[in-house]
Amino acid sequence: LGWTLRINSDFVNEEKAYELKTMLDIKHRVAEIVWGGLLLLMLGLTVKERIDNAIDVTSDVMGSISNTLSTKKKDKAKMKSG
Repeated sequence: LGWTLRINSDFVNEEKAYELKTMLDIKHRVAEIVWGGLLLLMLGLTVKERIDNAIDVTSDVMGSISNTLSTKKKDKAKMKSG
């Protein structure tokens, strides 16, 4: 097997092999960048969704507190006048 590889290596065009290796390296980097961009986009959307949900929940809680406080004030006013 070693002898076969030595004989066949004479037929390898080193310039073409270098070009192929360089192109594969470039395509690999591009694939990494695209994949990283997709992961970053998904992470960003997930974080945005969590923030939006937190804002909605906070708004609902603040509305509930406001309604509770206004109801208590009305009840106190009725007790004083009643």
